[in-house]
Amino acid sequence: MIRPIGPRATVRYRRVATGSYTEQGDTGLELRFMNDRITSVQSTIGVLASYAISTNWGVLVPQLNADWTHEYDNGQRSIYVQFAHDNRPIPTTFSFQTDKPDRDLGTGIVAVLPNGWQAFANFETLLGHAYFDNYIGTVGIRLGL
Repeated sequence: MIRPIGPRATVRYRRVATGSYTEQGDTGLELRFMNDRITSVQSTIGVLASYAISTNWGVLVPQLNADWTHEYDNGQRSIYVQFAHDNRPIPTTFSFQTDKPDRDLGTGIVAVLPNGWQAFANFETLLGHAYFDNYIGTVGIRLGL
């Protein structure tokens, strides 16, 4: 039985620019969003552990990973809007703040059954978030050629 365990580290950089846009409708509450820019720099550190179990029908490899992600640059920010139907020469601009970025722990597990065919399952969850729960699941079958 193989019992590998090892560290993982990732750095991600993302820069997004969004042009202004206007919501459609005729309620009078539609908004015109101003140009926006987002810069995100994240680091992730974690560990991956797996355990190979031989059977007469193939190899079962359960895996467990735990990662901690930290956001450095994409903090809480203001988004500026105007009412779309405010056609005055200088429309009123107001803003609202986004939530603070997430700095939480995620974990997942995957099982692989090789022997030409592979079946896999993966589950991830975000732990410790104050406002919502986040669950992601993936299941699939693959034929190795």
